[in-house]
Amino acid sequence: KPTLVVGAGQAGSMLIRQMLKSDEMKLEPVLAVDDDEHKRNITITEGVKVQGKIADIPELVRKYKIKKIIIAIPTIGQERLKEINNICHMDGVELLKMPNIEDVMSGELEVNQLKKVEVEDLLGRDPVELDMDMISNELTNKTIL
Repeated sequence: KPTLVVGAGQAGSMLIRQMLKSDEMKLEPVLAVDDDEHKRNITITEGVKVQGKIADIPELVRKYKIKKIIIAIPTIGQERLKEINNICHMDGVELLKMPNIEDVMSGELEVNQLKKVEVEDLLGRDPVELDMDMISNELTNKTIL
């Protein structure tokens, strides 16, 4: 599937190389974007170039018929993540993120162990777990208006 990688640093380069080597991933890295001016128009590996910045994603998604976007910036902020998530929802693109670079370097995770961006990632906090049994007990036989 045609894939756009957000981030052309060490993590993004490692991910793109892995995508090109791995038949299991079934991903075709088409291009990358990065907000760092110095990385603009560089070729990362085997013809995969940095072709713009994050703000250019909507145009690039349509131009290259991108099906997946992978976040390869370990320190990406919640606002940027939300912005990219909104773009993905509008264009029907699946948003994934790679594991933390520390986990990859330590051997704990592989670079190709991508995960879907979840609501918790966008909130920037742990999810609230409700105690449904306690709530049920409190509300049983009560009138609720």
